[in-house]
Amino acid sequence: MLKHYEKFGKEIFEHEFLGIAEFLRYLNEMPTSNFYEHCSSETGNYAFTKTNSYQEAEELCKFGYHEDFEKIVKLKNSIDKYLKITSTRDKEHRDFIGYAPDVKAFLEGNPLNMLNRVNPKRKKISLYYNVAYSGNISSKQIYNAGAIILSLIDVLEKMNYNVDLNLFDMTQCDGQVSFPRFVIKRENERSNLQKLYFPMCHPSFQRRLVFKLQEKTPGLNSSWASGYGKPCDISMIKQMLELDNSNIVITQPSEMGVSGNDILDDASNMFEIIDKSNKCKVLTLPTFEKKR
Repeated sequence: MLKHYEKFGKEIFEHEFLGIAEFLRYLNEMPTSNFYEHCSSETGNYAFTKTNSYQEAEELCKFGYHEDFEKIVKLKNSIDKYLKITSTRDKEHRDFIGYAPDVKAFLEGNPLNMLNRVNPKRKKISLYYNVAYSGNISSKQIYNAGAIILSLIDVLEKMNYNVDLNLFDMTQCDGQVSFPRFVIKRENERSNLQKLYFPMCHPSFQRRLVFKLQEKTPGLNSSWASGYGKPCDISMIKQMLELDNSNIVITQPSEMGVSGNDILDDASNMFEIIDKSNKCKVLTLPTFEKKR
């Protein structure tokens, strides 16, 4: 489960969790490193984590986070409303078999008297989201960023793309990199808003649960105890994961133009930054209509 290796002069500690249940089970089984005198996963206050305790965060992650769920749906729908989507429709043609008869062709004696459709081939888009946030990132920024990304995934699926969501936390400290990866949506799996809501929109996923993982990762040095590392920027992420510009890479909200205030402005800023970073134009992203 833990891979320990060197890459580009950094000491990497990589975890891969095939679902939330495996992640929580690992947290409960592994011991805490002895140099953590004060574990932020336990002592973090409500203003910073939006939970009252580690146990509350664990339960929300395990059983589902439902508070403000209607709000996230409303915010997502408000974003979708202003996205200009170019959809790919199925092409209809006459065939020997199909889903409905073509009466005119049948009366003419044409053996191709059934209507059929050719489903367009779905393309793949890989989306990488680093859920590592600096301490000055607000819960509103995290919330808005999550809502915008969920909208982006939904829109791309409507545009006939298979979205491969790569959720991870990549931070660095004193020549070491902590890199847990979470498989919560596979390429051919439709997005499940309830399943993705907590890890993508709630600060406790990183500020309690991922912090707990760092506290339990053998080999990380004592420097991590003072600040839990610095989020890796987009250039380092692309280098470490060997990504080109055809992949969508989303880093912490402040780097994606997300202020946590007006979600439509935040969405417009994030889409513009994503579009500029997609220099090779292999992907056709939806455009955000700024007119209200």
